[in-house]
Amino acid sequence: MKVELVSKSNETAFEDCINEFISNKKIRDIKFTHFMGHDNVGIFSALIIYEE
Repeated sequence: MKVELVSKSNETAFEDCINEFISNKKIRDIKFTHFMGHDNVGIFSALIIYEE
């Protein structure tokens, strides 16, 4: 089992990055969070747990 951390400030770029990454992997779980960075920019973050 492996993990990948994906983090972006743009929601569309975040979705695209996740979709591209998971396209050929067996996904076990995805943990998602959204928070405000120190410069008040929203950050989308996901921990993807997968097998190849």
